[in-house]
Amino acid sequence: MLGIIRVLTLQDQDAVDLHGRIVSQAFGMSVRSACIPDQPQGIFDDETMYRAIPKVIELATVLERNGCTQIAISCFGDPALTEARAAVAVPVLGAGSASAHMARALSDRIGVLTIVDALPRHILDILGERFVGMDKPDGIGTSPQLTTDMGKAAAVEGVRRLKARGADTILLGCTGFATVKFAYQMGDRLGVRLVDPLLALAACASIGAMRARLPPSGEHDRR
Repeated sequence: MLGIIRVLTLQDQDAVDLHGRIVSQAFGMSVRSACIPDQPQGIFDDETMYRAIPKVIELATVLERNGCTQIAISCFGDPALTEARAAVAVPVLGAGSASAHMARALSDRIGVLTIVDALPRHILDILGERFVGMDKPDGIGTSPQLTTDMGKAAAVEGVRRLKARGADTILLGCTGFATVKFAYQMGDRLGVRLVDPLLALAACASIGAMRARLPPSGEHDRR
């Protein structure tokens, strides 16, 4: 079972489970979702990242105790990724690093559409020389704002600006884009490849789930 950590505090369990349903529909995995407390705007700057770190670690341990065999942090900033890996015995994946590696595998000219003012250092390190530049949708500073009509329109313009700068692949730098299915709805219309961080995260988790189902090494030879 994949445990998904949402870093946006939501009161309705159906909303908490949304990312899990997307993952389950796309990859057929069993999923359990939970969100950290007291962050209704999610993570959008250094201070909210700092406050989220102990909450993510605690939630990772709870999900492990509840039977999750992998943990997925549904946030492009990968909050507490290293710390959570040290705290639990199961694999922990982050949406940011997973999607950055996928974008790098797909393209030599990658732009990042983000809601923050500066990209995490580890994302820039992964993208390396393939990074064309970043763009932030006008007037958007938190994940919930992406769900508004203004947010979607601003994101479209951001993609167009990155495309004009030479990017042929746009890494969506917030899992809030998955909430509104931005890549699914807009990729073909905008004429550019959009990498959804939640689906990239789920793709990595699906490989882990597949490996867990494989017979032990050498068993094929004995059959």
